[in-house]
Amino acid sequence: MQPRAVRPLSFYESITSFMNISLVCFLEGNVTSTNARAAFDLTRQLHPYLRMKIAVDHLTQRLAFIEDGDQEIQLACDTGEIDSKNWKGGLEAWANAPRDHA
Repeated sequence: MQPRAVRPLSFYESITSFMNISLVCFLEGNVTSTNARAAFDLTRQLHPYLRMKIAVDHLTQRLAFIEDGDQEIQLACDTGEIDSKNWKGGLEAWANAPRDHA
């Protein structure tokens, strides 16, 4: 079954569609990367925006928001002190690195 197209991209969305979108969460306590992945996967089941990707709609042949809950999401976890001066640079480098979302 083909993933469902939700709507075509607007002009602005289409010219910025190549950009990475990153979500950052700061968690406190004894949270492992396995816990974070399980929580994110559960949240994706409930929230349609977290199941979206930008791809060509097979009906219109235009870029569109496609709902695809089976797509792999790249999740990275890091530990450290939030008030450390080193976390921001590493986060920016990771968020701006090119990725293959094919």
